[in-house]
Amino acid sequence: MACAPSGEARSLPGGVLPDGVGAVNYYSHHIGDYDSHTAHLSWLEDCAYRRLLCLYYRTEKEIPLNAAAVCRLLRAQSKPEAAAIVTVLDEFFTKTDAGWVHQRCVDEISEAAKRQAAARKNGGFGGRPSKAKAIPEETQRVIAGLPDGNPEVISGLANGNPELTQPKPPNTNTNTNTSEGLHPSGAEPPIDPSGEDAPTDPTDPRKQLWDMGVSVLGDKGRSLIGQAIKRVGEPKVGEALGRMAAKPTADPKTFFIKLTTPKERGPVC
Repeated sequence: MACAPSGEARSLPGGVLPDGVGAVNYYSHHIGDYDSHTAHLSWLEDCAYRRLLCLYYRTEKEIPLNAAAVCRLLRAQSKPEAAAIVTVLDEFFTKTDAGWVHQRCVDEISEAAKRQAAARKNGGFGGRPSKAKAIPEETQRVIAGLPDGNPEVISGLANGNPELTQPKPPNTNTNTNTSEGLHPSGAEPPIDPSGEDAPTDPTDPRKQLWDMGVSVLGDKGRSLIGQAIKRVGEPKVGEALGRMAAKPTADPKTFFIKLTTPKERGPVC
């Protein structure tokens, strides 16, 4: 069920939303849970409950205490419809000075705010530092494969150890044996589109990309991430995942494939 977000600053029990954030643009409707708790409701009461939930998520604040105002917001015009709203509020909501509170809604809104904050933080992820920018020392160690804090390696570099500092001659070995896990060219093996070779080092920026992908697509989406990286590269994949994390969709896998599939260009006239 989709509900449009509101852009006002709000504070709810169990979570505070920052200014300018409308975190909930959809919410999960767990059919089994809902039916098990509402099977006794009449048709009008069930309709009233669903509209109350949508109003709560859309405004991200408590339901007003004024009964007439609630009826207007829910488009309830008859006495039976108004009575259904009162029944549902009394049974499923908690009356407070600020209004009628629904704890499940509070929890969902708070979690949505956290997801959107994480998405904003990762929004810039999707590109690597330009060659003109210096790479932090810690990142250099990770990329170069140097063991962190190894005094022999680090001191060897500092003292001008020729074995470590002098350029090595080009590799003329034509052996194509890949039993050591290396590509015949001597480079790292290509990305496995199945996603089984996803990076595991928490300091690797690529690990952040895969983690964000799993949070958006689920564990079964690993193969999609690997295939997408082969199609369009990590920067484009990062941009797509950041966009989807900020605004989830009903079918994330299909939408992800659409965002990461290069558009075919027609003939130039």
